Amino acid sequence: MNYLIKYQSFALLEKYINGIKKDFSSEEISNYDLEENTLSEVLEDLNTYSLFSVKKLIIVRQIMNISDTDKDYKLLIKYLENPNKDYTLILTDDKLNNVRKTIKEIKKHSKYIELNNDPMGYLNEKLKDYNVSMLTKNMILDYTNNDIDSITAECNKLYEYKEKGSTIDENDIKAVCYKRMDDYTPLAFSLTSSIAKKDKYNAIKTYEEFKKYNVDDAALTGLIESELRVLKIISKMKDLGYSDKEISENRSISDPPISEKRIYVMSKVLAYVSEKDINELINSFYNLDLSIKNGTNISENPLELFILNIK
Repeated sequence: MNYLIKYQSFALLEKYINGIKKDFSSEEISNYDLEENTLSEVLEDLNTYSLFSVKKLIIVRQIMNISDTDKDYKLLIKYLENPNKDYTLILTDDKLNNVRKTIKEIKKHSKYIELNNDPMGYLNEKLKDYNVSMLTKNMILDYTNNDIDSITAECNKLYEYKEKGSTIDENDIKAVCYKRMDDYTPLAFSLTSSIAKKDKYNAIKTYEEFKKYNVDDAALTGLIESELRVLKIISKMKDLGYSDKEISENRSISDPPISEKRIYVMSKVLAYVSEKDINELINSFYNLDLSIKNGTNISENPLELFILNIK
């Protein structure tokens, strides 16, 4: 079976793929990323028989990197037309462009799946082992602006804070989760921008400005993480050719929507950072946020220390 998957959230993609993975052992699963691997490596795997198992699950990410001028592209199409019945091939990308010639051809010979956001449905699944009222669930969605990846991050914090089978209420959300502070957004992005550019001087200067407002490091860390997630979405939409106006009108990013002016300002940072850099920063700030809130980070000013250690 061949799958072609377009997704809006990494968390949703992993959930879907994990549902397929359960039918395979770890030895039967191969992972490729066309930012790092070549299509030739994927084809070699598809045409190689294992001595230990008949089955194979081959997952290939970032397939928008495939070009129709690549000689291996034609070999891939040839395989898709006559796939090995014992192999499962998953081709996926969050920037999938269905108009592109390569994708249209791949789609002809694959089961096409588009994973769309359903914030409440996803939250229900994440918290199925806990007692959570609808009021509390709506509070979580409000805190996360209905963003699937943010819901995942906040639920992971709640897992650390509460045991399975227990009740999660509004006090727990206030204690562990981060709520975006829109009043501080311009200043927050100034700090986020300086950190992304590794500009320690301006990052510390902006950090000290925040301290005048008595914003603690836990709240500020969560705010920066949220800004980075917005920046990541803007980067992806820019790559797909969306204008600042079209991005501004997309309420899946933020509701109320982000102004065109702010999108223009945020986009300037993308000249200094790659998508990989943004993902690494998001992960770093998620871990920093969690360590502050669960008490494992006992530094007096953990965010300041993080900035000073930027390399």
